[in-house]
Order: sequence, then structure tokens, then C-alpha cells
Amino acid sequence: MMLPNRLNLYKATEDQLKAFKQQTGITPNVAARVAFAVSLDKGYIHTDDGTRPDGTLNLDRSTWFGEYITLYEALLVALYPEASSEKLERAWARHVEAGLPDLRNELL
Repeated sequence: MMLPNRLNLYKATEDQLKAFKQQTGITPNVAARVAFAVSLDKGYIHTDDGTRPDGTLNLDRSTWFGEYITLYEALLVALYPEASSEKLERAWARHVEAGLPDLRNELL
């Protein structure tokens, strides 16, 4: 399964990424990539509760993941092999949410 063509984050995460950009100049898509990696490093595993991402920053996969889209998709599919594309989107959004506090603590 692959990620959807366009993805959203959760509103609270999106707001934190926007604030993070104001503080650091790092764009939300780049910060989201790093926060995802931080969540993996910390051992976060997503348990799907079915809550759809409710943010308004709806970007295509290539914007969120850049040239590493294949890597990010492979990591998500390896972690959640039975997940539908919608579940992979939710897992990605929760991983970003989980990794963002540690990223902020490292850089701020």
C-alpha cells in the first residue's frame, strides 16, 4: 500500500509546526520529516484510533517528503504492513506529532 497523493496532519501538530517555523525558519514540511525520523528513533509505534487528520495544510507527497518519498513510504509500510493508505496517513501524522516535542527540545 502507498500513501495518498495528498496528506494532512492533525491541527494541533500543524499549529506547532507553524510556531516552530516562526522560531527557527524551518518549513513545516522539512520539520515534519525530521520529527517523523525522531519518532522512529524514539521507538514510537502508532496505534490507530481512526481519527482522521484535521489540519488545513494539505500538501502533496512530494512536498511533504521531498526526494526521500520512497524511503518514507518504505519505512511506514515496514512498520504497518497491513495498513491502508488512509491508515498510513494517520500513522505518519501521529509519528510527526510524537517526534515534534523532542525535535523542539533539541533545537530550541
